Amino acid sequence: MTSKNNKTNLDSLQETAKISFSEGRFKDTLATLQELLDVLAEQQPTNFTLRGRILSNMGIVQVQEKHFHNAIDSFQAALEMSELTDDLLGKAQQWGNIGSAHRDLKEYDEAINNYENALHLYEKIGHDIGAADQFTNIAYAYAMNLQIDEAVKMYHKAAVIYEEIKDEEKSTMARKNIAALEKRS
Repeated sequence: MTSKNNKTNLDSLQETAKISFSEGRFKDTLATLQELLDVLAEQQPTNFTLRGRILSNMGIVQVQEKHFHNAIDSFQAALEMSELTDDLLGKAQQWGNIGSAHRDLKEYDEAINNYENALHLYEKIGHDIGAADQFTNIAYAYAMNLQIDEAVKMYHKAAVIYEEIKDEEKSTMARKNIAALEKRS
C-alpha cells in the first residue's frame, strides 16, 4: 500500500468513527477506533500524537457507554502517549478526563487528585480556561463529598478566572453554585 493510500485509509476510518459517534452508535465507534489503532500501529508505529487522540476518543465513547473503568484505562494510555511527546496540554486534558471518570464512579477523592494534576499542568502552561475548569471540577467533587467550605473556595477561584477571561456564562454558573452551597452550610 502506498503512503497516500495509508493516509486515505486512516482518514476514512476517522471519518467513519466520527459518523458512528454522531449517530450514537457507540459500539461501532469503539470497533472503528480499535481498527484505527491497529492500522496506525502497522503503518505509523511512532505516531504517538494520533495514537493518544484515538485512545482519548475511545475513553470518551466508553464514558458514554458508562464503562468508566475502561475509559480510565484508555485515558491512562492516552496520557502515556502525551508523556512520550512531552505534550503538557495533552497530559492536562487526560488527567482531567481521568478525574471525570472517577467522579462518574463517585470516587471523589481520586477525582480530586487527578483534577489537581490537571490543574497544575494548566497553570504551568498558562491555560486559564483549563485551570478554571479544573477548579470547577474540584469544587464539584468537594461538594459531592460534603466538603462545602472547600467547594466554595474552589468555585470562587474558578469564578475569578472566568471573570478575568470574560466568560460570563461560566462565571455566573460558578457564582450560582457558591450561593447554593452557602445556603446549605
